[in-house]
Amino acid sequence: MKLDMARFLKDREQMLHYLARENIVPVKAPPWAVHQFELRRNERTGRGQIGRHVSGKETTALLIQLLGIHDEASCREVREHIKSLRTSFGYK
Repeated sequence: MKLDMARFLKDREQMLHYLARENIVPVKAPPWAVHQFELRRNERTGRGQIGRHVSGKETTALLIQLLGIHDEASCREVREHIKSLRTSFGYK
């Protein structure tokens, strides 16, 4: 996934389309995490299980900065934008 993502690091809209296609959304990280926000893949998981997270110290910080996430409101805004892109593309 990292190699596919590297193509879009200079263009925010292309990165949003990529994240929508891969079903990855930004979420608030737990207090013990390195970064304040994380990128989580939404997938159908069993009840009570969490989805996989995009990991990497440099990658996560770079993507959060590229997406313009700096507080909870901007995180929610980007998450809702990705969800709307998914519905417009016809993804489930």
